[in-house]
Amino acid sequence: MSTTPRTLFSLLAVASLVPTASAQFAEEWTYFVRDDGMITESSISNSNHETDLDWDDLDLDGDVDLVVARSIPFMFVGKRRNILMMNEGGVLTNKSLDYAYTSDVPGDNGFFTPTQDRDVVIADIDNDGWPDVITCTDRPQAGDSKAISHPRIYRNLGDDGGGNWQGLGHEDARFPQLLHNTTGLPIAPRFMGVDAGDLNNDGFIDLYFVDQDYTNAFVNEPAGDDTDDRMLVNDGNGFFADVTLASLAPAIASSNYSNSLALADFNLDGTLDRVKQNSHQPGPSIYVAYNDLATPGQFTTNQQAYSGSPYFVNSGDLNQDGRPDLIWSDNGNDRYMLNRGTSGSNQAIWFTPTPYDFLSGGDDSFASNNLVADIDGDGWNDTLHADVDPELSGYNRRLHIYHNLGGTPGALDIVLREERESASNSDWIGVPGMTTTDMQGTHDVAVFDVDGDGSNELIVSRLAGTHVWRQYQAWEDRDCALAGVTGEPELDGTGTLQAGDDCSLVLSNAAPGALCVLFVSAVETPVPFKGGVLKTVPVLLDIALTTNAAGGVTIPFAWPAGFGALTFYAQFAIADAAGPVGASLSNALAGHAP
Repeated sequence: MSTTPRTLFSLLAVASLVPTASAQFAEEWTYFVRDDGMITESSISNSNHETDLDWDDLDLDGDVDLVVARSIPFMFVGKRRNILMMNEGGVLTNKSLDYAYTSDVPGDNGFFTPTQDRDVVIADIDNDGWPDVITCTDRPQAGDSKAISHPRIYRNLGDDGGGNWQGLGHEDARFPQLLHNTTGLPIAPRFMGVDAGDLNNDGFIDLYFVDQDYTNAFVNEPAGDDTDDRMLVNDGNGFFADVTLASLAPAIASSNYSNSLALADFNLDGTLDRVKQNSHQPGPSIYVAYNDLATPGQFTTNQQAYSGSPYFVNSGDLNQDGRPDLIWSDNGNDRYMLNRGTSGSNQAIWFTPTPYDFLSGGDDSFASNNLVADIDGDGWNDTLHADVDPELSGYNRRLHIYHNLGGTPGALDIVLREERESASNSDWIGVPGMTTTDMQGTHDVAVFDVDGDGSNELIVSRLAGTHVWRQYQAWEDRDCALAGVTGEPELDGTGTLQAGDDCSLVLSNAAPGALCVLFVSAVETPVPFKGGVLKTVPVLLDIALTTNAAGGVTIPFAWPAGFGALTFYAQFAIADAAGPVGASLSNALAGHAP
């Protein structure tokens, strides 16, 4: 739409009408807007479909795709179909019928065969360069075949030789029939979590599953049905053998109620270790099992890293020291714990468990799936904790997103904070653009670049559907500053440029008490100006102002509704005797309204 000088002036000339926010609130570290055009099917999650997400470029076209494993919610018995969402030009599109319907089991229809899948992981099991899909099954029922009751491997069928991707095919023979560790009888697992990694350092992906022991809430399964954890080793061709008894000490394999695990090299010795949470037993804890460097694939050392009420655990580097740290969802307050180094016994040294930081409110407890991811691309990993408990019913909590404030790499004073606009729950929380209503009843969340613009999106799978939240850069530095008496003046923007949002243009580091002019344009055309370059040409608006004693100017404004997607450009010229022609210039700044 066209933008007139009068319209732009009305946006910028309301300084006296806009209240200033408290300094502790409104840290606009990134911006998100829900974009329903980026996903074709939001109903993949609801009150009847619990979801777990994993993502990778399955067809190797340069776009990241999404796999949705689904189950009946909570601890009920029942099965659901999984969904394959392929990324087609920045739109997640349900392509299950096209690419995920085949199986080597007669009568089986791949993703269209209902299963009770609690988790999913994507990994290249046969080293052919094409990522494969492994699911994690729970809640066996009488009469279930091995193909239904056991984890399923969907091999990536790759290219047909003519540039056409052939999709995913379920291949049942790749996963063995599990046997009871004591009786040797066939057994169906109650697995809650899976991860993939090379556990024996032979160059091929292996699998690790964690187990829970309940037929329904708080009712133990018979001992003869208990699988405990299972470790499966790749034969080099993508077929797996159960090596649990030979590889895991009994205390390491034992699970009472484990929802999650992660494989990472916690002691940095070159072998993958395993962390898991174990609940519903005396002293629920987080345990790290260490891989034996002398005989990779053997786990005999079990470290209790934390005791409390952990419910889900995950791993990632939070302080840029190259060491995997821990986060966990808790029945009390969620926490994170930094990895300080390696002890003489070759175990990680863990720093004090640290609760998250809140500007207002606090943790609503009983969180579930969690994730370590650099949401805003600043190099510091942030964390996300979903809320829907897979065991106990209820949708009265919400997703929490915690901003890593950064600092000195390797420091132990890392702060992860839930940012918010204000103390009001009706304003944005976690990330600008999202409210508590947008986060309530979240099963799982994915973080990756859907549209290929270099910024991550949030894919939030909730009771109310699965939606893509597009990250956008409201303000973009377009360079071309020209130094004056105090160096280069700097122009920044605040606010999301969404309808009704309080925003501002902020000039700093300019000559104190100097005449300055703000130039605004609807297009960017670099032209020579006062010994530098002015980008705001043709000029639609110019406003004469005077910098304060600190060399700054702040122009607050409220962004009106009805503009739609819009980009404008702003740049200051400042009277400055130190400039080449008696003037300095700020950087040009682009404002992008979503």
